[in-house]
Amino acid sequence: MIILPGPKLVLILATSVGIGVMLGIYVAGDSGSYLNPALTVSNAIWRGLPLRSIPILVVSQFLGCFVGSGLIYANYIPAIDWYSGDNVRTVPPTSKATAAIFATYPSSFAPKASQAFSIIIPCAIINIVTSALKDDYNNGVSKAGGNFFPLAMFFLFYSVAIAFGWETGYVELSLAQVTKADHLSSGAVNPALDLSGRLMSDLVGYPSTVWSSGGHYFWVRAYGILSQNLS
Repeated sequence: MIILPGPKLVLILATSVGIGVMLGIYVAGDSGSYLNPALTVSNAIWRGLPLRSIPILVVSQFLGCFVGSGLIYANYIPAIDWYSGDNVRTVPPTSKATAAIFATYPSSFAPKASQAFSIIIPCAIINIVTSALKDDYNNGVSKAGGNFFPLAMFFLFYSVAIAFGWETGYVELSLAQVTKADHLSSGAVNPALDLSGRLMSDLVGYPSTVWSSGGHYFWVRAYGILSQNLS
């Protein structure tokens, strides 16, 4: 999450998301799972990723995100205390909420239908583009995406963050108008990042509303991602 004035800073988040995905694939290799349980399951169902690899890949993704969330929290405890108050841990839409650092929360104006479509549509785009990039018969790309595949994933996730991030957590206008702050978070299309972030938040002292905030948005996004990737 970024808490700074100016809606243009969504570009910072979108760039960070894209770079994170790109470098993650460069480091982890092209396993077909792409650091995302939704893509892992989808590729196992539709593109021949071995079913036996799903449990270890998904567990690894959740554990990696959980440890990463914990490290980020430990590093930013002084900053969180400075922003929200000593030992104050709050969840959106509460003023100066910091739980959105670790998980995705919807914009306060977004109804359930908009929340669902803001998850289903980008998930579909990610699946379609990823499949096209890895299609050996696609004349528009080199075989299996080649060395440019991680870079293409950067542009894919960058564009998704720009186009669909506002209503479902990439940008949430703060209720604390005196700060003129925007809340930028990520994880809307990655269930490992969102679930592990919520669990970590709950364990370190955030209110249990991390699971119910936004009209139980956690379940809206879980159903949206699952339904799209299985369809």
